[in-house]
Amino acid sequence: MTKLEINALATRALTDRNFEAAILNGHRYERLQEFQLPVGVVNAIMQIKGENLQQFIYQLNDLVNSPVAL
Repeated sequence: MTKLEINALATRALTDRNFEAAILNGHRYERLQEFQLPVGVVNAIMQIKGENLQQFIYQLNDLVNSPVAL
């Protein structure tokens, strides 16, 4: 389920400093491939413009709670 995968992504970013750095500094697409996410969700996550982990996770939360079905 996509919501579980997105929660796993957020949890990993909070607990793995290398993963956090990768998703914030240009290696997000490669790291997203570690999760079973639909292409549309990957594209939406790629559009997140978080300058830090807090902003990134806040926008992930918005994505999870958006009316568009994940």
